[in-house]
Amino acid sequence: MAAFRFPWLWRLSPRWRARLLHWGFNVFPAFRGTGGRLISVSPDFLTITARLRYNWRTKNIMGSVYGGSLFAVTDGPHPIMLMAALGPESVVLDKAASIRYRKPAYEDLTVQFHFSPQEILEIEHRLKHENEFEYEVKADLTGKDGSVFATVERTLYVTTRQYMAEKRKARQVSQAQGQAQAQAQAQTQAQAQAQAISNAADPGRFEAQQTVGRPKETDDGEDLVKTVPP
Repeated sequence: MAAFRFPWLWRLSPRWRARLLHWGFNVFPAFRGTGGRLISVSPDFLTITARLRYNWRTKNIMGSVYGGSLFAVTDGPHPIMLMAALGPESVVLDKAASIRYRKPAYEDLTVQFHFSPQEILEIEHRLKHENEFEYEVKADLTGKDGSVFATVERTLYVTTRQYMAEKRKARQVSQAQGQAQAQAQAQTQAQAQAQAISNAADPGRFEAQQTVGRPKETDDGEDLVKTVPP
């Protein structure tokens, strides 16, 4: 993620950016805690390969690879790869993810994350015509013979920094309007409660106020207005 927080990193060559990403993932504590390590990052950022070691740190109580490690080792590469391909003005986030465990693993596993050039062109085209959209990706964790032990499917949220800023600003305006309406409503309720308390404390005055201006018909058919002093 550092390459997207610090613009000067974009001035590095693709090969050096790939090396930096490789190193950054492997020293990042959250990723190291999964037991996974990146093996390779292609200079075009379209392919990343990671390995999940089978050792005492990644075993569960049954002796197979811990399911949390299988899931967590796939967290991160796809959004980073896509942002690198789309440029610094893009934003890609994980929105949803699911995993299917196919069989217990008792060996080191490998997982490859990949985008084809055609996929990148499709995503770029959609980003030019849509403010935001979702994109589905998949990664298989495989053993030495290529057998699949688990499959992780992720839903990526793709947008631009400008659109995210506009959404954030609109959300802030909406929240401010909602707070203003809530304050006005609370003030109205407080005034009504204060009036009710005042009327309860002096019921005679309240009754007098209700009769002020009420017409009264006399015997000769003329209307009189009963005036009550305040």
